[in-house]
Amino acid sequence: MNLLAVITFLTPRGGLVVLAAGLPLAALVLGHRRLVRACVVVRLAPPPRAREAAFALAPFACVVLLAAAATQPVVASDTGNRRIRTDAEAMFVFDISRSMLAAGSPDAQTRLSRARTAAVQLRSGLPEIPAGVATLTDHISPNLFPIADEPTFEATARRVVDVLQVPPLEAAPNATFLPALTSVASDGFFTPQATRRLVIMLTDGESRPFDAEAAARALRRGHIQLVLVHLWAPNERVYGEDGAPERYRPDATSAQLLTSFAEAAGGQSFDERELDGAGRAARAALGRGPTRAEERSVRGRALGPFLALASLLPLAFVLWRRTLLGRAPQDALSDLRWLFGRARQSGERG
Repeated sequence: MNLLAVITFLTPRGGLVVLAAGLPLAALVLGHRRLVRACVVVRLAPPPRAREAAFALAPFACVVLLAAAATQPVVASDTGNRRIRTDAEAMFVFDISRSMLAAGSPDAQTRLSRARTAAVQLRSGLPEIPAGVATLTDHISPNLFPIADEPTFEATARRVVDVLQVPPLEAAPNATFLPALTSVASDGFFTPQATRRLVIMLTDGESRPFDAEAAARALRRGHIQLVLVHLWAPNERVYGEDGAPERYRPDATSAQLLTSFAEAAGGQSFDERELDGAGRAARAALGRGPTRAEERSVRGRALGPFLALASLLPLAFVLWRRTLLGRAPQDALSDLRWLFGRARQSGERG
């Protein structure tokens, strides 16, 4: 894929701030030179020239960086053309029941956090496949219908998907009911043109009991290929805000439940440590098919915030280095007290 990056400036006149800062900067340098002459008068060694140059150039660098930020530079990247499958789509379905908050410790990644990362990894292995996002408890809700844009997919998976963002329809100790997944076959989650349809379900497998054969038949009628990713460990607990574990206990039968469901549906189930295998299964399920050229698109990244942040570095350097004869300034009065103290010591030695 060809990639051409061009820097453009949204407000080029903002660079004139350099001229506006010229007088204060000149006054700052002039004031520093007066301090150097004062040191000579009281018979103190002047600061090294390198220190003088650093003192003068650091504020100037700060102003230049701010001026560059004011021009609002943007790196525009032309992503060029790429081929997109016209006969295949994928839906990534996240289990968002409360048990997906389980983790190995209060500071460890939760199951849902690991599911987000796994989904982004699996999505990157299907670059030509339009992919969407949905969430599931005892019913399924779409968050993003299948599209080819990978950054939008990742943003949805990482920023939108959250535990119980859509509450279950029924109050029950276990909010997950995996047969709700069958709605993808009939409720418009895929376009009519998509004859190859893949569902990648990321779940801990802790569902209410259900008839796996009946659910599998519904998926097969909708021509749904199924890949299940199991996110689970026996030592995981759900931790409250105070770090104390809740009464939840992992269900040791979850792996077998997912295996049975996948086999009934003609799909496959994988542990979260087997993402490479899950990726291969996903690609095999979709196979090959006709493609179309996606229209050229341009994406931009603003550089202004980074330049504004970088402008703080010269100021930090000035404060960290000793701007007045090796002493870090606290305020003008302390600088004067220090200067007179050095002069008195010099007089006593003379």
